[in-house]
Amino acid sequence: MPEFTVGQVLPELRVKVTRSTVVRYSGASTDFNEIHFSDRHARAIGLPGVVAHGMWTMGAGLKLVTDAVGDPGRVLSYFVRFTRPVVVPDTDDGTEVVYSGKVTEVADGIAKIALTATCGDDAVLGAARAEVSPARRLALSSCSADRFEVASTGRPIDPSPLLRDHTTLRVGGAADRFVVAGSEAELISIVTDCDERGVPVLILGGGSNLLVADAGFPGTVVRVANTGIEADVSACGGAAVRVAAGVDWDDFVAHAVAQEWCGIETLSGIPGSVGATPIQNVGAYGAEVAQTISSVRTWDRRDRAQKTFPVVDCGFGYRTSRFKREPGRYVVLEVSYQFTLGNLSRPIAYSELAGRLGVEVGARVDSRLVREKVLEIRRGKGMVLDPSDHDTWSAGSFFTNPILDADAAGALPDDAPRFPAGGGRVKTSAAWLIQHAGFSRGYGNARAALSGKHVLALTNRGGASAADLVEVAGQVRAGVAERFGVTLVPEVNLIGLELPEASS
Repeated sequence: MPEFTVGQVLPELRVKVTRSTVVRYSGASTDFNEIHFSDRHARAIGLPGVVAHGMWTMGAGLKLVTDAVGDPGRVLSYFVRFTRPVVVPDTDDGTEVVYSGKVTEVADGIAKIALTATCGDDAVLGAARAEVSPARRLALSSCSADRFEVASTGRPIDPSPLLRDHTTLRVGGAADRFVVAGSEAELISIVTDCDERGVPVLILGGGSNLLVADAGFPGTVVRVANTGIEADVSACGGAAVRVAAGVDWDDFVAHAVAQEWCGIETLSGIPGSVGATPIQNVGAYGAEVAQTISSVRTWDRRDRAQKTFPVVDCGFGYRTSRFKREPGRYVVLEVSYQFTLGNLSRPIAYSELAGRLGVEVGARVDSRLVREKVLEIRRGKGMVLDPSDHDTWSAGSFFTNPILDADAAGALPDDAPRFPAGGGRVKTSAAWLIQHAGFSRGYGNARAALSGKHVLALTNRGGASAADLVEVAGQVRAGVAERFGVTLVPEVNLIGLELPEASS
């Protein structure tokens, strides 16, 4: 190793980074957070666009040091503090990060080096420093890793064939056959047997996103009940977690928050199972489950084989995925997630939640407090299940927020909410459209009505039939189409039912 002197400046290092760089790093690191390849997701949490991984930025800076000492084994310590993300434009040239270093102290042969990193005019690392030794000490601390499993017996499941006993809307007739698949092997076996015999199959998780016809389902309903969580937790790489499809989603969120696995705390209180979340790409309060999913393992009913899809092949979009676009083909067996470690949440991206927390949008807060406030907000909107509260006898948001082209968005009133949705499209609020089309909370009849707390939820007031709910949903849809020329799309899956056509 060369001898260092105080004030010595290390040769500057320039590192080019493009969208291809961050996509390749996503694969190498298994960090598939969509802010690293989707402008839409990055902007949704207040970033200007796709950003490079922090660990890439950190690792590239270490090369400046290892080039100077000639041997990575002589690096004793390396510390950085991130001050600003590296924004990567969607161009062939991308951007460039410039690293520089200066020796600040030499004592007993150990040199301390202060590092800087800039991208354009912005510093992207602060208080970055390294210590190097003349002898090969291999002193960089290794990443400790733990592997563990969380056993779960799941929740008791009613064996009733009546689907109203298995859906949060509490409507739906009987299935010809209702079976519970308590293991992955059993799930595959039941589905394969039905497919070979030509029997229709309905895969059922928590039943929180279904409206089933009063006539029931003319085939086999398979209740997914496989459970279990496996995690590989590394002090350097975060938590790689595999979760069986039948695990209750909110139970898993609670466990993740308790373990300080960061990323899904704002998705607290959403009913249903883990296996259903990638199909719908569930989201709430500025986050989507796709932001933490690394892969989805499935049973392909067409090819009769297991297939695992990395996040980049899942086709995630707003409340959709490849699994939703090919309905009935894939049965989700297991979902894998990649979490960062720590008790701080993802940056808060939703203004109402930020207000409840008393922080600015973009701030990070203790994840336990975020979960507490999200549950508080959801309860206030009737979005946390409570058998005694008919406002919670729903399937959550009945309609998705419309995504419109520029012309359709331009035709909306000036005060209509507008959010960029990528590709020149605009997302607006379904709740706003419903309210301003003249439908207030509680609209409907004694059996089926909009929630008394939130117009986007359609509720069973007690004794409602599927036909009652479809009637109210159809009235709302027609009213919005007539007033604004926008046809609302159901977020709820309709089984054996269709909404009336809405003409604008």
